[in-house]
Amino acid sequence: MAEPDFSVARPGVLFVDDEENVLNGLRRALSVSGDGEWDLHFVSDAREVIPLLNRLAFDLVVTDVCMPFLDGEQLVRYVSRHCLGTEMIVLSGRWGQSETFRRLGPEIGYLTSGNALPIRPRAEIFPRK
Repeated sequence: MAEPDFSVARPGVLFVDDEENVLNGLRRALSVSGDGEWDLHFVSDAREVIPLLNRLAFDLVVTDVCMPFLDGEQLVRYVSRHCLGTEMIVLSGRWGQSETFRRLGPEIGYLTSGNALPIRPRAEIFPRK
């Protein structure tokens, strides 16, 4: 297997969830299926998210809905205003897809947090522009 070329910018993905077991599951799933093409960051304390977003650019933010200090809905609104071009996916065991669309709009992706994260080809997550 060829070594990844880190001289080329890799898409940045930020995962935010206050439950460490969810982040650990995502980390394991992505480390098994990934080949170094993504620059992955995992944050369990929502208070760390805004400073991180102000320092680094991300192509995708995947966030839980229910978290202390900064919930997913607040984070989606912040990213929409301050991180132009960043895609959002909401993980929720409480909201359904229709509730997510009603609250945040149809442009926000949705995954049920009880399900395993579907590992999709890079081209589907980061289509070429």
